Amino acid sequence: MTFGERILKKRLNMGLTQDELAQIVGYKSRSTIAKIEAGERDVPQSMIIALAKALKTTPTYLMGWEDDDKKNNKVNSFDKFKISSHEKKLILSYRNKPELQQVIDKLLDIKDNEQTVKKNKLITVYKAARSDDNKEQDGYIQVTQKQIDSLLAAPETDDDF
Repeated sequence: MTFGERILKKRLNMGLTQDELAQIVGYKSRSTIAKIEAGERDVPQSMIIALAKALKTTPTYLMGWEDDDKKNNKVNSFDKFKISSHEKKLILSYRNKPELQQVIDKLLDIKDNEQTVKKNKLITVYKAARSDDNKEQDGYIQVTQKQIDSLLAAPETDDDF
């Protein structure tokens, strides 16, 4: 079995589309996954690791260096519950937006006892803004949880900027 065939097999076993897998690992479109599965594209080491993580397996299994998929014995989190395709997309989108997870958790009043967020810990978030000359400026910035909390607590205004 080739590298691409192993990717295809794992993706189908997990019930993922090429679009969903591409989104999880950071590719812009499903065509890249299609080319990998067809053996038409070389994959860098960092992406092999990302694919293995997304497909709940090991890089050595994907590379064909071991035939036994050691992680295959674990129950896939999607297999434990009956969830709709909409719920599956929500979960995948949530996983792909770590910069928004704490805000979503707060809006839904979800408390995570496993992770205690310290008020001075830096969190990387996506920012989108316009400069004085109206050019788009986007990228990632680091803020504290306290800064996020103060923004969420700020009253809404009708002021135009």
